Amino acid sequence: MANDNGQSIVSRSTVTDKTCESDSNLHGTRHSDQSLLQLGHRAHHSESGESQLDESLARKSPHLTTEIKGDYFIVNSLRYSRKGAEAGNLGTVGKLMHPLGIPPIVHFQEPPPKAWTKDNVKMETVADITSDQASQWGLSAKVSYGGVSGEGSFNMNGSHSASMIIQKFGFSSSWKILEWMNKEKNAGWVQSFRSMDMPRIVTKAWILVNQSVPEIGQSCVGGKLTIKYMGQGGSIFGQGCGNSEWSFSPGSVVAYRLSKVVFDGDGTAVRLEADTNTR
Repeated sequence: MANDNGQSIVSRSTVTDKTCESDSNLHGTRHSDQSLLQLGHRAHHSESGESQLDESLARKSPHLTTEIKGDYFIVNSLRYSRKGAEAGNLGTVGKLMHPLGIPPIVHFQEPPPKAWTKDNVKMETVADITSDQASQWGLSAKVSYGGVSGEGSFNMNGSHSASMIIQKFGFSSSWKILEWMNKEKNAGWVQSFRSMDMPRIVTKAWILVNQSVPEIGQSCVGGKLTIKYMGQGGSIFGQGCGNSEWSFSPGSVVAYRLSKVVFDGDGTAVRLEADTNTR
């Protein structure tokens, strides 16, 4: 892959990425509480299997190729959209716009319900980015930690290769989102969501972090993180993190992937399915 000058723009990831981004195939019904409990058990079993696969790949290949190709950011052959990424916070609700492009334009409309991101966020992957990549993307963001801040700007001299990392975040459990949607008290929200044309949810988001700032979540025990949003920025903290808290400014999200919610004939949300145009 080449930039405007014909130069190759490739970096290496410091931690393995997932080879499978799709949520587990869940088959839930609304006929009984037992069916919903079985659905949750299947989701948990599938997510545990994906975690074991990640650990196996990390032992085999700790350095994965990262590249830019058009409006996509690519890690381990998986594509993440760059279109409108500054508004693509994890859990944000939006809709695909016509005409559909590749990747499509997304009209991000609503932040996620707080229950989705409370103790339900995990840091999945860390990757380096080069100054060439940052220049091509026009990245600018800020992440702060315990009074230490890192501006998302680069020294664009010829000898500088990488002074930032990007960290990928996803949901610890998709079942928590589905369970929330299937509660009677949230029926009005779900009706509004389903009334949108091609509604989608951001289920993977890459956040830009200066290397002078500790990796988000690295010091946390247990890995359960919470994100609270304020506009297009927000903060990340979690159980087992002590007083550690990371704040990020608008523009910190550099790429994302979307999922659609699959409902059965009774209107029960049964699974999240990765959107084919942003993967």
